[in-house]
Amino acid sequence: TSEAPPLKKFKTTGTSKDPSKDKADSDDVQENTLPIRLKRSKDWGEIKVFQAGREHFWLLHDELIREFSSNHKGFYVNRKDIQKAFEKKRLYMLEVTETDEMYRRFALKDGIFAEDFRGSKCGYILPCFCTIKNSENGIICTYLWTAERARGNGFAKKMVSDLGIQKADKVLSAAVDFWKSCGVEIIKIL
Repeated sequence: TSEAPPLKKFKTTGTSKDPSKDKADSDDVQENTLPIRLKRSKDWGEIKVFQAGREHFWLLHDELIREFSSNHKGFYVNRKDIQKAFEKKRLYMLEVTETDEMYRRFALKDGIFAEDFRGSKCGYILPCFCTIKNSENGIICTYLWTAERARGNGFAKKMVSDLGIQKADKVLSAAVDFWKSCGVEIIKIL
């Protein structure tokens, strides 16, 4: 299990490509923030897709604000579309079923679960979401997002599979390979 916070701060000094040649002058020191990717624990129960309720929508909202405030990019700018999807009952998220081992070790402290702006958790909710719409030609994904700290665990693929998504609309160019690996038809690339 990983108990690390989602962001790690470190100090860098100098400007040389070879750090051993740099001197730690006070003018050269900068603080950088790198994302830490957290891995799912082996003691988790089943991961289930569920339709987001009001408390989940606001939890997601806070996660999107956190991402936007840390790197000034992300899905927060689409919050009105996400809210409309929620209101139409087309917003889905993932939740981990608690096991006895998760309870014993107090797995809620794991840095991978979604938090509100105060750092409180709403169960074992994963920081990811999917919005969909139904069409004559099947289920279309309109937004799919996973917090950077939770990427690489298969959460997005789980939502695509469990929701039966056949098409994706307005796909970011960086995500084309992901959608192809899922066997999903891309309607439009941004």
